Amino acid sequence: MVCSPTLARDTDRRTPIPYHAILFQKTKGLCGFFVTSRNVISPNILAFTSLATTEAVVLSRMTPPDDYAYEVVACAYHNLLKVQHVCKTFFTFLPSIPTMSSKNIVIVGGGTAGLNVFNGLTAKLATSTTTSIILVTPRPHYTSLPATIRMVVTAEGELEKHALMSFPESFNEGNKKVVLAKVVSIEDDETKGRFVTLDNGEKIEFSVLVLAPGSKWEGPLDFPESVDGQLQWTKDWREKFAKAKSVALVGGGAIGIELSGELKDQWPNKPVTIVQGDALLLNKTYPDRFRKDIERRVVKRGVKVIKDDFVDDVEPKEGKITTRKGVAVEADLVIPTRGPRPNTKFIESLGSDTLTDSGFVKVKPTLQLANHPRIFAAGDVIDYAEQKQAAKAPNHAAIIVNNALSLIGENPKGLINYKGSTELIVITNGKNGGAGYFDILWGISIGDWLSSLLKSKTLMIEMSKNSLKL
Repeated sequence: MVCSPTLARDTDRRTPIPYHAILFQKTKGLCGFFVTSRNVISPNILAFTSLATTEAVVLSRMTPPDDYAYEVVACAYHNLLKVQHVCKTFFTFLPSIPTMSSKNIVIVGGGTAGLNVFNGLTAKLATSTTTSIILVTPRPHYTSLPATIRMVVTAEGELEKHALMSFPESFNEGNKKVVLAKVVSIEDDETKGRFVTLDNGEKIEFSVLVLAPGSKWEGPLDFPESVDGQLQWTKDWREKFAKAKSVALVGGGAIGIELSGELKDQWPNKPVTIVQGDALLLNKTYPDRFRKDIERRVVKRGVKVIKDDFVDDVEPKEGKITTRKGVAVEADLVIPTRGPRPNTKFIESLGSDTLTDSGFVKVKPTLQLANHPRIFAAGDVIDYAEQKQAAKAPNHAAIIVNNALSLIGENPKGLINYKGSTELIVITNGKNGGAGYFDILWGISIGDWLSSLLKSKTLMIEMSKNSLKL
């Protein structure tokens, strides 16, 4: 067989083979395709296809089907799909591969990862009459996170008019649909069916499910779901920052650093302190020289940095907080900037072995869930050794789009693996400063001018809007 072994190896050995019945029907359909086309196809091709399909159909009738039978069926199907594609290139009147009745590809989450998958699939299936692409998200808009850090500090530029991007009407045209709801549970069972249950009680069946629910944030970035709620939340936080006499940021990652820069832009003389649990700002993904350079730039603006220490109680008492080591920090407003947590509570419904102890989704190299081959995960929630950044989302989406299309018989290429993304970061330091690092060549660092050009001035709002087709 000339089929890629990846397809066979990625089959789940511990649960009933979910594709068996589908492949059985499709291989029979392919038999019919080649029978009706026998007068115009080379006898050599017919000999190959006849042998492969006969073996596949016979083995697919084994009860229960064993692993070898499934592999033969799967490989035969994908091999014949390739042959049919070649034949149809030269004989346009040949019949199409028979498909299942209408299928749903459901995407949970309207953030960067979810929208990249949604747009990728809708581009490939724009003319499909058998597959619907359904985006399930509680918000009727996309929220640009880099812009919200400045938005919650200042009304300057009216960023709320630009950072909250409504979904266009085209997202509900043709075979596309946006459902405004939260997913509360998932069922993926051969007997019970495959569907997600929404917070309004509705159930949506799926043939393929993509989980991209994003992260849950603390402090000013923990926005409500509605537009009105987000606008009021933004107004409230602007007032809190304006009234504060001093601010402590608990966490020295990118969020804490960027927020300190925005505060210093607005109130240069207001005391701002970052408390970081590591010996340097950021984390060990980045070289020490870059982390030290970031600290130098932050301190230069008047931000105090306390390292190798933690804050357990973020409620200030008499205008101060006390670190674990007993250091008193002046602050009547304390902001947790320790980074987000994966928004995956509802995924626990698939079983206790689906998530790590930290709540990240366990995935295979194909970005499929280990015991649920028709479910994929993307974005911040996946358990993968890389930084959680929006820049990774297009790469995740490319893998999932390819593999989802393969599962529904729309892509003869077969499953492919995610091999990671280049680590890079650009951190703002107010509107006119910042620093960045790109893990290419010897490791390239950039300073204020280029960081400002790439991100600090525009916050990449228009770039995000265009790339996500909003």
